[in-house]
Amino acid sequence: MKQSARGRQSVVDILEYHPLRGCQSMGIAQSLYFAHQQGMMLKQARITLDRGGCQLQAGMLQFLRGAISIETDVKSVGGFLAGAVKGLATGETAVKPRYSGVGQIFLEPTFGQMVVVKLEDEQMVVADGMFYAVESTIAVQTAPMASLSAGLFGGQGFFQTSLRGTGWVVLALPVPENEILRYTLTGPHDELKVDGAFGLLRRGDISFTVEKSTKTWLGSAISGEGLLQTFRGTGEVWVAPTMAVYENLRLGGLHAASGTDGNDVAKSSAAGNAASGIASLVRAFAE
Repeated sequence: MKQSARGRQSVVDILEYHPLRGCQSMGIAQSLYFAHQQGMMLKQARITLDRGGCQLQAGMLQFLRGAISIETDVKSVGGFLAGAVKGLATGETAVKPRYSGVGQIFLEPTFGQMVVVKLEDEQMVVADGMFYAVESTIAVQTAPMASLSAGLFGGQGFFQTSLRGTGWVVLALPVPENEILRYTLTGPHDELKVDGAFGLLRRGDISFTVEKSTKTWLGSAISGEGLLQTFRGTGEVWVAPTMAVYENLRLGGLHAASGTDGNDVAKSSAAGNAASGIASLVRAFAE
């Protein structure tokens, strides 16, 4: 068992299966060998309900045992379409089913990264694709960006997923947890500026904007940094500096990840972020 958290009437555990030895193919065995050498273990979230509840990303259920009911917030075709629009805007599924009762729920196993977080009467805003599961005491909502520039150039689209309340949260991570840096901001004049779209989440009273790297547009253009994701306020911000490295490796191999001129294959440009933001806006109003 890797991680565990107890809620009001539920417990979530992250199980690990290692090593996997049941394959009968040499090719699969070779893949598993290198995965294990790299520390990639198969993981599975197990949720135990004792008259409690949870909400999952749709399609994550593998099996369940016990007297557990499943329901959604969708009451009509119109409600489903509204949810679909929000899902397109945030990159999440349109419907997030709710489970309640007594028993155990097992989610689909994955070699991906997961983390369990506890919220204490607070808000957490997460990047696209990070929502996995939450205790039923957590409200899952769609949070619009505070400004047009943040939506266009922030690399996160015009909407994100907001989690608010008290209880446990399971998040999908793009990198291992030990490669995430967590920064605590202490007030309106304390800020964190990020050149790229690797700011994963913010919790507490943190604002998100996109600003020029220098005082003038010309200076920002000359500096080569352009626009920066800017976080201010009181709370915590998670950033994943190694995200771009993995993307560079995927797109161009070690050579692409070995440059020192800042012109990485995966580095987000203002134009690229703008295109992503516009695409998000188009998806949100497509229906």
